Amino acid sequence: MVTLFGEDEEKAFIVGTVQAIFFENPSNFYKVVLVNVTDTNTDYLEKEIVVTGSFGQVQEEEPYRFFGHFVDHPRYGRQFQVDSYQQERPTSASGVVNYLSSDKFPGIGKRTAEKIVEVLGESAIDRIIDDPSVLEEVTVLNEKKRQVIVETIRLNHGMEQVIVGLNRYGFGSQLAFSIYQTYQEETLSVIQENPYQLVEDIEGVGFKRADNIAEQIGIQADSAVRIRAAILHEVFEHSIRSGNTYVQADVLLEEAIRT
Repeated sequence: MVTLFGEDEEKAFIVGTVQAIFFENPSNFYKVVLVNVTDTNTDYLEKEIVVTGSFGQVQEEEPYRFFGHFVDHPRYGRQFQVDSYQQERPTSASGVVNYLSSDKFPGIGKRTAEKIVEVLGESAIDRIIDDPSVLEEVTVLNEKKRQVIVETIRLNHGMEQVIVGLNRYGFGSQLAFSIYQTYQEETLSVIQENPYQLVEDIEGVGFKRADNIAEQIGIQADSAVRIRAAILHEVFEHSIRSGNTYVQADVLLEEAIRT
């Protein structure tokens, strides 16, 4: 298994269905949820566990894979603290039917969902992601319903892929969602083009972290985008140290080169 943070050892995970959302703070994505455990690579044997952490929208009765570690709360006992997570795509026929007939897909009832699975099979969701035109094979669907299905699946899948991608760069869920809120579906493209943009736009991301990402994706140390970012970084650092925004060009360049 490839871990989200590029580590050699497998990261602890809990797979399960969200049974209840006990608490959520919309300002920082922090949530406390009850999960019905269906799989784990840990020694946890109970059927349920309280999962805590900062992550985006989660839906009751939906399956997720949570990565993190166990903590012992002094009042509430053992909990699983999340570093990152991803939604588990349904693979069984019944799972796909339940997914497509959920509130996420207005106008798509259970009978229609069953017909989609009958025509496209248990891999219906993957097939729709790869080629939305396969829905034309489902004759009970009109254009409006096909559009609802495609747009909803793309939205959910796109966000999931972005968050997983950010996790691979080492961002935890809270910061990952702050980044996603800023750039939306363009997030990974922005990072690939100029990871230093994060320093200007995202609170909590500094030059060193952006520089590490730049190295991962192959941006050269003498590239124009890095030099510009290093200069801006040193202007900011100098203003913090000296208390003013004036700095001689030769001093600035010398400090930027050492960055």
